Amino acid sequence: MQPQAELAVADSFWLLNHDLNPRRASLPGRMLDAALAGAVLTEVMLDGQLSVLDENTTIMASPERRPPRDDVAALVMSHIARDPTPRTIRQWIVDLAGEVTRPVCERLAGAGHVDWSGSRLTGRRYVPRSANVASGPAILLRYHMRHPDQVQTWNVLVLAGLVVVTGLVDVVTREHQQLATDQLKALAGRLPPALLMVLAAVEAEMAAAPLRPNR
Repeated sequence: MQPQAELAVADSFWLLNHDLNPRRASLPGRMLDAALAGAVLTEVMLDGQLSVLDENTTIMASPERRPPRDDVAALVMSHIARDPTPRTIRQWIVDLAGEVTRPVCERLAGAGHVDWSGSRLTGRRYVPRSANVASGPAILLRYHMRHPDQVQTWNVLVLAGLVVVTGLVDVVTREHQQLATDQLKALAGRLPPALLMVLAAVEAEMAAAPLRPNR
């Protein structure tokens, strides 16, 4: 049976990252922030908001682009509009890391996928509404790993790539890790070059994140 339809890339990745234990992320905070920044960049690129100038830089899309589809996209475009100078994809990931995490959680909350707890003193903490919600992206990926011909959008392919470059293959499945990695890489390998560049930038930031000081 085919799983539920996929969510936005960043939403799916956040849920995937909270799948094994919904009260503790699988990636440390800095790494999750960077991965979500890469995920939202792919969202606005897929939506025609940004285009790749060359292998090192991104530029804003044409003035005729559609308005951002939601608050997350609007935040990204507003952030980039403040400094329209072409910059590397990885520089944008560094700048956006931490800026988009809470908006992504709020988008999930608005759609009824997560709840929040905490107080003004302890801070707001988001958790998946149910185990079924949390496991949805992993179920979706496992389905398309078995049925790659059934992929109908780029979202699944980007999510597969994010899982590989962030080392979360064991969240998707704990069995036959090498086979699973090969299947996920095969899915991600179908992405156009611009999106593969984003994945490469996320992977580079994953390697550097542990060396960065805590915010």
